[in-house]
Amino acid sequence: MKKSVSIVTNYPLDPMHPRTEMIVNLLESMGLEVAIHNPYLKRTFFQNLLIKVTWGYFDPAGAARIRHTLDQAGLVIVQGLTYLPFSKHAFRKGIPVVYETLDNNVHLYYYYLCRRYPILKNITFVLRFFENCEKRYARKYARVTIVNSKALLEYFNDQAELIYYASPLEDITNQDREKAAFLYVGSFEKMKGAFQMLEIAGYYNLPLIVIGTVSEPEVRNAIGRHKNVIHADRIPTSRLKAMIGEYMEQYFLLGLSLTQAVNLSNKTQELNKDIDYLAMGIPIVGNERKPTAEKIEAGCGCYHNDQETIQELIQDRGKRKAMSEHCREYYRKNYSKQIFDEKFRKLLSSCLI
Repeated sequence: MKKSVSIVTNYPLDPMHPRTEMIVNLLESMGLEVAIHNPYLKRTFFQNLLIKVTWGYFDPAGAARIRHTLDQAGLVIVQGLTYLPFSKHAFRKGIPVVYETLDNNVHLYYYYLCRRYPILKNITFVLRFFENCEKRYARKYARVTIVNSKALLEYFNDQAELIYYASPLEDITNQDREKAAFLYVGSFEKMKGAFQMLEIAGYYNLPLIVIGTVSEPEVRNAIGRHKNVIHADRIPTSRLKAMIGEYMEQYFLLGLSLTQAVNLSNKTQELNKDIDYLAMGIPIVGNERKPTAEKIEAGCGCYHNDQETIQELIQDRGKRKAMSEHCREYYRKNYSKQIFDEKFRKLLSSCLI
């Protein structure tokens, strides 16, 4: 009989979050049965009420609703803070739990709370309370905690395993085309530098290809006023790969990364898009946010206000080809799927013994 693994997540399933998809594929390649649960997707009135009681941090009713389906699992992977309290139930049942977090969700959720209720900016005990909750649950009830950044490793006092994101796009390569275009993959919003990206595309008079959700009305309106913007909604990985491949037939792509450091999570976290760009050999045009700046300083791109280098990347095919190759080499050394699979496989095997 196959061992079973249950993944409890609040990450999207349609299309599936790339990290979740990679984990599912790896587990299945190990001969394991995988079940994915996202109680957040179909919330009841009572569930929404309890979420509000916990300031949006936890979903106790959703966790209770799926509890019986997980009791026979050989391993539970909890993705994200929302369902971390479920680890206590699994621990009591003798089911090993792997807790995986990709953001500093305590600070990220607090940022959104303060946007809705500005008075909370002066009530920082909310931050301290939920920080203590997360660290206590992870320490007491999770067999291991997985993070994807040096900042989160430090947040957990080095009591976690660092496994970087690996890009599902690593088998397609930026092409040496005469024309250049900017690419942005991910949720296109003000906090991610949407207006700056539109300005940059306008200044250099290049197409801006946006693949991701646009939920803010003012951003949608701004896109409508820019003739050079090509927009596609968030799509599954297989279609994303095909779409970017088609654009690579027309353009040499430059990847925009301008996430604003408006909270601790945004300021310090690795961005999937940065790693996706590197995997495809797409130079990053980014800001001074530390994880992005590290890649730029390593020779994998330039800063958004470095007009001279951007012009060179647009016009000098030799320079951009060399940088593209360097991006892919940097990715292979630090983020490749082979590295991801080896680390994850070793960790999961130890938990399933």
